[in-house]
Amino acid sequence: MSSAEVLASVDIVALRLNPGHGLELLLIRRAQAPFAGQWALPGVLVNGRSADHSLDDAAVRALRDKARLEPAYIEQVATVGNAVRDPRGWSLSVFYLVLVGPDTRVEDDDLDFVPLRDVRSERFALPFDHAQLVQQACERLASKSVYSALPLFLLAPRFTVAEALKAEKLMLLTNIAGLMDKQGQVLTGLSTEQVNELIADGTIYGGMLPKIRCALEAVQGGVTSAHIIDGRVPNAVLLEIFTDSGVGTLISNRKRH
Repeated sequence: MSSAEVLASVDIVALRLNPGHGLELLLIRRAQAPFAGQWALPGVLVNGRSADHSLDDAAVRALRDKARLEPAYIEQVATVGNAVRDPRGWSLSVFYLVLVGPDTRVEDDDLDFVPLRDVRSERFALPFDHAQLVQQACERLASKSVYSALPLFLLAPRFTVAEALKAEKLMLLTNIAGLMDKQGQVLTGLSTEQVNELIADGTIYGGMLPKIRCALEAVQGGVTSAHIIDGRVPNAVLLEIFTDSGVGTLISNRKRH
């Protein structure tokens, strides 16, 4: 590269929410110098030979050719540039924040999602100034999360609020004693497997089905337990939480013995 040239790139800060480990960052193993073999943000160079008509086009190319994923959300964050961020000389980067769904997977050995906390704590060092780009992208996500629905792009297309909050319990207050068997007795301490069997044999039907399906989806999505309780009973919520017997139907993910 001559001293008159300036390297220009479009780089991608792609984040995925792992329910068990928090936010994860997509990295690519660099194939060429400088920093060959090291993990870095996926990106592409832009110059007069590029077919892109805009920076957004270049970002789409980086996602398609380097990151190999479909974004749920993409937003340009900022442009940075100086003479020291790249050992080859003057360079600038236009970088984008990209959010993908929790089920997003990468198939290439040269792509991987790593815990974001490891990158931000510098336990996982990145080349160039990529750690600073990640920091700025995370600040953008945090600031917009205060007044917008941006974090929803990190969630599955269908989810429960209890699941998104990683709630311990979901309580559904209704005007019946709980889920009843065919003899009219309240059932409780049910596993998701047992609930599915009760739906299949017709024990659960009619107006109870939407309530049960809501509870079932929450538990299957990670909520520890769901409770269908009789809101007509005084102090029903407190009784369900603080007594062994409770006042309704409890559904959990426990296995049948």
